[in-house]
Amino acid sequence: MRPSETDRPIVPAMTIVSSTAIRSRVALSTGALAPVDSILAITRRLTLQGFTINKQMGHYKEFASKVGAWVASGELVFDETVVDGIDNTVDAFLDLMKGANTGKMVVRI
Repeated sequence: MRPSETDRPIVPAMTIVSSTAIRSRVALSTGALAPVDSILAITRRLTLQGFTINKQMGHYKEFASKVGAWVASGELVFDETVVDGIDNTVDAFLDLMKGANTGKMVVRI
């Protein structure tokens, strides 16, 4: 699902005094968190906390060993949008910023 489909409904669906994480700058740049969500966050006393991967690098080795095994076994699957050709890189990036991708965006060369 695109960020606008997955993130925008989060704040209205949150219960009073609950919390969630904002996963990336893409969530903000795509409009996934609309200005009206601020009013809901305030009136419901919500906690929205951003995070970046660089603060989690101490867990990388454990993460890579566990998740790598799950992906290899097929226990964990993920969606991705694949665009063919380096000539389509700019369009792929613009689609990523618009939330037109499913999962990660990959440009296959």
